[in-house]
Amino acid sequence: MGEVVRSDIIAILRRTSDAAAWLWLSGALLLALCAAGLAAFGPLFLKHLVDGLSTGSDQQQLAWLGGAYVVSLLAGRVMAQFQMLAFSLAELRFQTRMSCEGLRHLLSLPMGFHLERQNGATVHAHAMAQQGVRTLLMYMGLALLPALLQIAMTFCILANQFGAPACLALLAVSAYVFVFVRSIRLLQPSTSAAIEQQLAGAGFFGEAIDHVETLKAFTAEERVGNRYADLVLRAERTWRSCHILRWRSGLALAIVFGANVSCVLLLGVWAVAHGKITIGDFVLLNTYSLQTLQPVESAGLAIRELNLSLRNLENWISILKIKPEVLESGAEARRNGPAPAVRFEGVSLSYANQRALSDVTLDVPGGGMVAIVGRSGAGKSSLLRLLLRFCEPSTGRIYLGEQTIDSVGAIDLRSRIALVTQDAPVLNDTLRNNLLLANPGSTDERLSMALHRARLHDLVERLPLGLDTTLGPRGAKLSGGERQRIAIARALLRDADILLLDEPTSALDAATEQLIVDDLLRAAEGLTTIIVTHRLAVASRAKTIFVLEEGRIVECGAHAELYAADGAYAHLWRQQHEVALGNAA
Repeated sequence: MGEVVRSDIIAILRRTSDAAAWLWLSGALLLALCAAGLAAFGPLFLKHLVDGLSTGSDQQQLAWLGGAYVVSLLAGRVMAQFQMLAFSLAELRFQTRMSCEGLRHLLSLPMGFHLERQNGATVHAHAMAQQGVRTLLMYMGLALLPALLQIAMTFCILANQFGAPACLALLAVSAYVFVFVRSIRLLQPSTSAAIEQQLAGAGFFGEAIDHVETLKAFTAEERVGNRYADLVLRAERTWRSCHILRWRSGLALAIVFGANVSCVLLLGVWAVAHGKITIGDFVLLNTYSLQTLQPVESAGLAIRELNLSLRNLENWISILKIKPEVLESGAEARRNGPAPAVRFEGVSLSYANQRALSDVTLDVPGGGMVAIVGRSGAGKSSLLRLLLRFCEPSTGRIYLGEQTIDSVGAIDLRSRIALVTQDAPVLNDTLRNNLLLANPGSTDERLSMALHRARLHDLVERLPLGLDTTLGPRGAKLSGGERQRIAIARALLRDADILLLDEPTSALDAATEQLIVDDLLRAAEGLTTIIVTHRLAVASRAKTIFVLEEGRIVECGAHAELYAADGAYAHLWRQQHEVALGNAA
C-alpha cells in the first residue's frame, strides 16, 4: 500500500465530494453509530427479562423489559434502513462527482499521457477507483467505526457485570486481530499483482473493441481472443491464490470463534452451577460473547476490504497526481492585423529516446500556404503536434509572428487554430453537436455554409433527424469519407487564422477530393495554412512544399521547381503517378 497515504485519500475525497455528499454521509454515520449503541444495550434488557421470568417478577415490569428489548431490536433495524438510504444518496453524489471530475482531469492531462497509456486501462482504473471509494466510505464509516463503538461498549458492560470474563473476550478479540493483520500482510503482494494484471487485460480488451473492424478483416478474432484469455487467466491465477489465503484466514477465525464460544459456555455453566451468576447473566454472557465477535468480524472484514479498496485506488491516485497541462499561463496571442507567420527554427523532437525531428527550420508566411510531404514516419504530423503544443521540442523554437509559442497561453494559441486530422474523430452525439465542438456560438447560417462547403448537405438530408441525428459510437453510422467531411466542416466553423490540414482528404475519392480541396483553398484564403499530406496532387497546390525524410527537411520549393530538380519530391511524384496509372488500368 506504499503509494497510498492518508493525504492521497483525503485529496481524492475532496475532489469527488461537495456539501451535499458529506451531509448525507454524516447522517448515515450518525444512524450507524446509534444502531451500534442500541445493539450493545439490547442484551441487557434480555438479561433482566430472563431473570424476571426466573424469579416471577411483576408482570408490568416484565412487559416493560420485553417491550424495551423488542424496541431496541426494531429501532436498530429501522435505523439501518435509513442509514442505507442516506449512504446510497451520498454514494450517488460521490460517484457523480468522481465521474465528472475524473473526465475533466483526464482531458486536462498533457498529450504525452494519452499517447503512452492504453485507454482501456485508464477507463478500468477509473471504474476500480469508483468501487474503491464506495468500499472506503461504506466500510470506514458504516462498518469499522460502528463496530469499534459496539466493541468498546460491550467491553465496558462485560467488565461492569462480570469482571474476569471481559478479559476472556479481550483475548478472543486479540486473536481475531492477529489473524486479520497476518492475512492482510500476506494478501498485499498478490492483490497488487492481480490488479495490475487486470489493468493490462482491460487495456487489451479496449484496444480489441476499438479495432474490431481490422481484426475481422484479418480474421484475427480467435488469435486476439486467445491473447486476451492469456492475460485474464494470469489475473485469475493470482486472484485464486488470494482467495485461498482468505479461506485460510477464515478457517483460523472459525477456530478462534469455536474456542471462544466453548470457553464462555463452559465458564457460564460452571458459574451458574456454583451460584456465581444468574440464568439472565448466563444468557447475557453468551449473547455478548457472540455479539462481541460479530462486530470484530465486521471490523476485520472492513479492514480487509479497505486494504483492497486502497489497492484499487492506487492506479487512479497515480493518475490524479499527474499535473494537468498548463493552459492559462503565458501572454495572449496578438490578433492585430493579418494572419500571423509561423516559423520553426532549428526544431528537434524525440519520443521515448527516438528522434522524430532533427534541426527543422521552415517558414510559413502570414496568410500563406505551405505543404509538408514525405513517406510515412518522416515526422510530418509531429510538426503539427508541436505547433499545437501537444508536446514540446527537445531543441529549437517555434514562433507565432514575433512571439514564441511557449510564451503564449495554450488555450489562446489553440483557439487560433483550426485542425483537420486523418482519423476525423466523431463523438457519439448529434451531428450538430459534433460540428459545434469547433465553435459553440455558430449560427444556423454559418452551420449551413460549412455544410455546403464540406459537401455534407446530402448527408444531412439523408439522416432521419437531420442535424439532430446521433451518429453512433465513433461515428459508426458514417463512411470514412463522411467523417472526414464532418472534420472539414468543423474546421470551417472555427474562428481561426491558422489552418492545419493533416491528411484532410485521405478517405475521399478522387472526384470528391478535388471539390473539397477547391473549397478548402477558398476557405484558407487569408489564413496561415499548413497541409500535411502524402497526396502530392494536393500538395502541388501550395506555393512552397517541404519534403521530409527521417525527420529532416531535404528539399523545399514550388512543385515545378522540385519536379525539375529530380530529387526526392520528383521520385515520390513519379511513384504516385505510376500507382495511379496501374489502378486505372
